[in-house]
Amino acid sequence: MEGERITLRLEGEDLELIDDFIEGHPEISNRSQLARIALRAFIERDGGARVNGSGKGEFVLRVPPAVCSIMEGMVEDGYYNSVEDIVVECLRKEFVSRDNLEKVKDEHFQKSRQIMARM
Repeated sequence: MEGERITLRLEGEDLELIDDFIEGHPEISNRSQLARIALRAFIERDGGARVNGSGKGEFVLRVPPAVCSIMEGMVEDGYYNSVEDIVVECLRKEFVSRDNLEKVKDEHFQKSRQIMARM
Protein backbone atom coordinates (compact mmCIF):
# COMPACT_ATOMS: atom_id res chain seq x y z
CA MET A 1 0.00 0.00 0.00
CA GLU A 2 1.36 3.40 -0.94
CA GLY A 3 0.71 6.47 1.12
CA GLU A 4 2.30 8.93 3.44
CA ARG A 5 3.51 7.80 6.81
CA ILE A 6 2.52 9.52 10.06
CA THR A 7 3.80 9.02 13.58
CA LEU A 8 1.39 8.49 16.43
CA ARG A 9 2.44 8.12 20.05
CA LEU A 10 0.14 6.08 22.27
CA GLU A 11 0.22 4.93 25.86
CA GLY A 12 0.67 1.24 26.59
CA GLU A 13 -2.94 0.97 27.74
CA ASP A 14 -4.16 2.33 24.40
CA LEU A 15 -1.98 -0.12 22.49
CA GLU A 16 -3.39 -2.99 24.55
CA LEU A 17 -6.94 -1.88 23.71
CA ILE A 18 -6.03 -1.72 20.03
CA ASP A 19 -4.34 -5.12 20.02
CA ASP A 20 -7.21 -6.73 21.93
CA PHE A 21 -9.67 -5.25 19.45
CA ILE A 22 -7.68 -6.52 16.46
CA GLU A 23 -7.42 -9.96 18.05
CA GLY A 24 -11.21 -10.14 18.26
CA HIS A 25 -11.72 -8.85 14.70
CA PRO A 26 -9.85 -11.03 12.20
CA GLU A 27 -11.07 -8.86 9.31
CA ILE A 28 -8.63 -6.19 10.56
CA SER A 29 -5.06 -7.29 9.97
CA ASN A 30 -2.98 -4.69 11.82
CA ARG A 31 -2.86 -1.43 13.78
CA SER A 32 -2.47 0.71 10.67
CA GLN A 33 -5.57 -0.74 9.06
CA LEU A 34 -7.57 -0.18 12.24
CA ALA A 35 -6.29 3.41 12.47
CA ARG A 36 -7.35 4.12 8.87
CA ILE A 37 -10.80 2.62 9.43
CA ALA A 38 -11.29 4.42 12.75
CA LEU A 39 -10.17 7.80 11.42
CA ARG A 40 -12.43 7.59 8.39
CA ALA A 41 -15.40 6.47 10.50
CA PHE A 42 -14.82 9.26 13.02
CA ILE A 43 -14.59 11.95 10.35
CA GLU A 44 -17.58 10.65 8.40
CA ARG A 45 -19.69 10.26 11.54
CA ASP A 46 -18.88 13.61 13.11
CA GLY A 47 -18.20 15.57 9.97
CA GLY A 48 -15.10 16.95 11.58
CA ALA A 49 -17.10 18.50 14.42
CA ARG A 50 -15.21 19.32 17.57
CA VAL A 51 -15.72 16.92 20.40
CA ASN A 52 -15.50 17.53 24.11
CA GLY A 53 -13.10 15.50 26.24
CA SER A 54 -12.34 12.01 25.03
CA GLY A 55 -14.82 12.13 22.17
CA LYS A 56 -16.61 9.03 23.43
CA GLY A 57 -20.10 10.48 23.53
CA GLU A 58 -19.58 12.57 26.62
CA PHE A 59 -21.76 15.63 27.18
CA VAL A 60 -22.02 18.27 29.83
CA LEU A 61 -25.63 18.98 30.77
CA ARG A 62 -27.07 21.72 32.91
CA VAL A 63 -30.10 20.32 34.70
CA PRO A 64 -32.54 22.42 36.73
CA PRO A 65 -31.98 21.86 40.47
CA ALA A 66 -35.45 20.39 41.04
CA VAL A 67 -34.98 17.81 38.27
CA CYS A 68 -31.50 17.00 39.51
CA SER A 69 -32.87 16.44 43.01
CA ILE A 70 -35.54 14.06 41.69
CA MET A 71 -32.99 12.03 39.74
CA GLU A 72 -30.59 11.85 42.69
CA GLY A 73 -33.50 10.71 44.88
CA MET A 74 -34.36 7.94 42.44
CA VAL A 75 -30.75 6.75 42.60
CA GLU A 76 -30.74 6.90 46.41
CA ASP A 77 -34.01 4.92 46.49
CA GLY A 78 -32.51 2.22 44.28
CA TYR A 79 -34.56 2.76 41.13
CA TYR A 80 -31.40 3.46 39.13
CA ASN A 81 -27.68 2.85 39.60
CA SER A 82 -26.71 6.39 38.63
CA VAL A 83 -28.04 9.68 37.32
CA GLU A 84 -26.24 8.87 34.06
CA ASP A 85 -28.39 5.73 33.73
CA ILE A 86 -31.53 7.88 34.00
CA VAL A 87 -30.35 10.29 31.31
CA VAL A 88 -29.30 7.49 28.95
CA GLU A 89 -32.64 5.71 29.38
CA CYS A 90 -34.54 8.93 28.63
CA LEU A 91 -32.45 9.57 25.52
CA ARG A 92 -32.94 6.02 24.27
CA LYS A 93 -36.70 6.26 24.74
CA GLU A 94 -36.72 9.53 22.80
CA PHE A 95 -34.36 8.67 19.94
CA VAL A 96 -34.28 4.89 19.57
CA SER A 97 -37.78 3.52 19.28
CA ARG A 98 -38.22 -0.19 18.64
CA ASP A 99 -39.53 0.63 15.15
CA ASN A 100 -36.46 2.71 14.41
CA LEU A 101 -33.79 0.49 16.00
CA GLU A 102 -33.46 -2.04 13.15
CA LYS A 103 -33.30 0.75 10.57
CA VAL A 104 -30.52 2.49 12.50
CA LYS A 105 -28.55 -0.74 12.85
CA ASP A 106 -28.88 -1.47 9.13
CA GLU A 107 -27.71 2.04 8.21
CA HIS A 108 -24.63 1.75 10.43
CA PHE A 109 -23.85 -1.69 9.03
CA GLN A 110 -24.07 -0.36 5.47
CA LYS A 111 -21.81 2.61 6.30
CA SER A 112 -19.23 0.25 7.82
CA ARG A 113 -19.30 -1.94 4.73
CA GLN A 114 -18.80 1.12 2.51
CA ILE A 115 -15.81 2.24 4.57
CA MET A 116 -14.28 -1.24 4.44
CA ALA A 117 -14.83 -1.38 0.67
CA ARG A 118 -12.86 1.86 0.22
CA MET A 119 -9.86 0.49 2.13
